[in-house]
Amino acid sequence: KNYSQSSVRNYGQCLIRLMRDHDYRDPADLTEREVVRYLAEMMQRGLQSASGHTMVNAIKFYYRDVLKMAGWQL
Repeated sequence: KNYSQSSVRNYGQCLIRLMRDHDYRDPADLTEREVVRYLAEMMQRGLQSASGHTMVNAIKFYYRDVLKMAGWQL
């Protein structure tokens, strides 16, 4: 799949934020439940829907396409 330079940059920023907010744990060690809880907390804190959508897509991309965790659902 071809991603625009903007998408690559945004996805990278989302994943860095996810890691930073989890004390730089390896994202491969986070459970689906932890990620869903994290996204819910972000929305409660006022994350804009467009940013939330980007974050969900970035996380899906990372777990499904990079880590090859096909069963991963959000």
